[in-house]
Amino acid sequence: MIDPYRTIPPLVALTGFAISVVAGLAAGNPGTSVLWRALLAMIACLVVGELIAMVLRAIAKQEGKAYATRKPIPPLMSLVTTPGGEVVEAPAQATGTNVNNKKKL
Repeated sequence: MIDPYRTIPPLVALTGFAISVVAGLAAGNPGTSVLWRALLAMIACLVVGELIAMVLRAIAKQEGKAYATRKPIPPLMSLVTTPGGEVVEAPAQATGTNVNNKKKL
């Protein structure tokens, strides 16, 4: 599964790079110093982006657990035939077998 939080640090870093290039050129600084400062800003923004991603990942994990406890997924139900021929509802087995014919799903 793709981790969506892996995109946050590079996006923050590239944003910091772009902003520093535009600000440096608008201030009239020489191109080489603008690029070096933009590179340093990009590295610093990459670290900040990693911290932001870690915080957001922790918050999402905590909220996901809280939501799962507030609204649990109900157990799957399946129909079972009793020896008398009556059809009743029973929880599905956790082993992955079909209750009716005991074959692996």
